[in-house]
Formats: sequence, structure tokens, C-alpha cells
Amino acid sequence: MSPDLWSAGRLVDLGALALEDVAPPADPLLCRRWVLDWHDAVRGARAWRERQVRLNAARAPDQAFAATLRWARRAVPHYRDLVSTVPLEELRPFQRGDYDRDPARFRAAEMLSRPKKSTGTTGTPLTVFFDDAAWFEANQATFSLLCERVPAPTVVLVTTRADAERYVVPLPLLRGTHRRVSIGRDEDDAVITELRARPPAILHGKPSCLLALARADAARAGEHIRPARILTSGENFFPDDRRTLTEWFGSPVTDAYTSVEGGLIGLECPVGSGLHVPPERMLEVETERDQLRTTGSGRLILTNLTNWATVFLRYRTDDFGTLTHGDCSCGHSGQTISEFYGREVVQFRDGNRFVEVAALTAALDLPDMPEYQFACDGDGYVLRVAVGDTERAELDTEVRAALRPILGAAHLDIVRTPTLTPPGGKAWRFRDYSSNR
Repeated sequence: MSPDLWSAGRLVDLGALALEDVAPPADPLLCRRWVLDWHDAVRGARAWRERQVRLNAARAPDQAFAATLRWARRAVPHYRDLVSTVPLEELRPFQRGDYDRDPARFRAAEMLSRPKKSTGTTGTPLTVFFDDAAWFEANQATFSLLCERVPAPTVVLVTTRADAERYVVPLPLLRGTHRRVSIGRDEDDAVITELRARPPAILHGKPSCLLALARADAARAGEHIRPARILTSGENFFPDDRRTLTEWFGSPVTDAYTSVEGGLIGLECPVGSGLHVPPERMLEVETERDQLRTTGSGRLILTNLTNWATVFLRYRTDDFGTLTHGDCSCGHSGQTISEFYGREVVQFRDGNRFVEVAALTAALDLPDMPEYQFACDGDGYVLRVAVGDTERAELDTEVRAALRPILGAAHLDIVRTPTLTPPGGKAWRFRDYSSNR
């Protein structure tokens, strides 16, 4: 992965762009903003390139942090109220609650910006304002990392949200298009027919949404959807889900760590060393003693150097992982999230012993095992399984036999449900609701 997105030649030549380079969609409802979106993207590209030059983050991340903080102290109330002589290392992290109490304190009010809202799947939706540079990066530039050798690529975002609006927007710098489709509605047949006939360069979505697409594809006769590549983000990506997507679509899969606060925070290494952090992001880990480190394990603290409309400098993400730093054989140099847990627990405390999630995952890797969620609620364990018309009668017996060597005599409820993740929701696998956390 290139340390600088602008090293790709096609992203540099802004002057050579022409509106006619990409054909608009045939549906007039989908192309009503085509020209405006085109010029909007080109304006964002110029803003982002100027931001990159100004920060020079790839060469001097500490200086880029300092430059962003100096600007924020002039334009953003939260940082303006800080004592100007506070050293960078003493800038304390803030958290979601601080932001929710007064979001305007983290905004540069004089900057032109547009809002983007999180799905709110872990609580109240979060609204973040993006300037042109950050908007372009989040909605256009990231795809260039995966489309370097694909002419006129089509990127298709798959969602299961019932209220999601269809759209098609141009990707001028890639001479391609980006469209969103919904699965799980009355239009599934049309969506699958279209994706089979014109496979996208990138099929993008949460793992749970792409799994829903795979199930819908499998329910219809004919050839499978065959994208050139799959990009997952927005949820933890579990090994069995990766295996399902890879085997069904027959495409390489790249995972990304993203959020509305941070944009692209990490992109999966092509040789498997973890999630590489782009130079426009800085991560730290907060240890159990509230110390900040640039390597090690703990809660991930985010600094987004790209978005100057809503400024996140040392923001507690509530995601957990392990950070390393160095050179990778793929060409990346800098930070890598070598282990990413997100908000998943890695072990449960059961009296005087610990139950490891890795052991539970291995035990539940059974033939034809449906999707599941496993939780501890204080009175024992609950396993929720998504079952359909093809449920196997012996499932309970097999699951209990597989888990007995790990859980012993602990109480286990097995609950059947038609679906685990609501439309537009965020899938999870292991949660601890007990008082032993």
C-alpha cells in the first residue's frame, strides 16, 4: 500500500478531467445531481491535495499533529480554550460524552462543511461535519487504493437499511462511478440481476450486509455475482464470515477499519500483517493506567488530521487493539493495528477462571453452523443463533457437546431467532453484560 494516495498517477492530473469521461446512469432520478456531484468531487480533490501538502503527514506525523493543533486552537472552541503552552504529550483525550454535550465546541464554524451521521447502532447517532478535503477522502480517495489497475471502476455499496436511498455518483479521478443498492427489499431480483450482469470492481459493505447479499444470490439460480474485489468495513470481520464471502463470491477480500469520526483508520495489509494506518491518522493506545503509548495494547485513541471542520485530536474510540510501528514487506511504513478487537471481548471471567473467546470460536466452528451471538449476562451464558427453514434438529446437541469442555457446568441458554442483526444495524459476536468485566 502506498504511503501517499497521491502517488497514484491518475489522481494527480486534475487538469485533464472532463465531464464526458464517465457516462451518467440511464435512470434520470439517479443522475439529477450528476454534474453538481462531478464538480463537487473535483473541488474536494483539490482541497484534499492542498491539505496533504500542508500537513506533509507521511514524512513528519508529529509535525502534522502540531500544525493541526495550532490551527484548531485558533478556530475550534474546545482547543481554543486550552492553555496554548500545554505540550502535545499533555493534551488529554476526550470521549463521546464530551462531544455529545456540546458538538459545536469541536467544530470550526467558519468552514464550509456538510454533515454525515453514524448509524447509531451502539447508541444515539453521531453527527460529524466534514470539510471538502475530508468529504472527498471518505467518499472517493479511499477507493483508489484498491482500484489502481482497474479502468473506469464501479464501486457498489451494499446496505440492508430499509430507508436507504439509491444513488449513483461519479468518481472523477478514477473515471468511475459509486452507487448504493439495498438488499432485503422488493427489488432484490433487480439488484442481483444487475450485479451479475455488470460485476463491480469493488463490492463494498458491512460483512453482515454482504452476507445477506450472498444469501440472496444463493437463493436464485444462475451464475454467482463476481466482483473483482470485496471491501468490508463498519463491523468486526470474523474468520468464518471471511471464508463464506471469499468462497461464495470467488473474490479477494480487503477489510478496513472506519468510523464517522475517523474516516479510514486502517486498511488490511495485502500480506496479512494487520491493518495499516494511513499517514493522515495517528493512533495511540491508552493503557489500564491511563497512559498513552504509540505501541502496545489497549483502548485506541484517534487523531484525524484530515477533517478540520470537526476536529478529533486524541479521541477515545472505545475500540481496543494492539499497535505496532515499523516497515512492512508490502511497502507500508508507519503504524499498524496488528490485532483489532473493536468492542468484542476476548475472554469472559467465570468465577476464578477465564473462558477464552478463541476457544469458543474454535468450538463453534461446526459444519453448517448458523450465524450466532454469544453473551454472558451474569447468570450464565446465552447463545443466540439465526435459524431459518433449514434448521437441523441436532444443532442443540452438537453445540452443547462442543462447548461442554470449555464451559463445564455453567448454565447455557440457546435462543433461536430469525435474524441477529436488524436492517442497518451492526453485527457483533461476543459481549459481556455481567458485572465481572
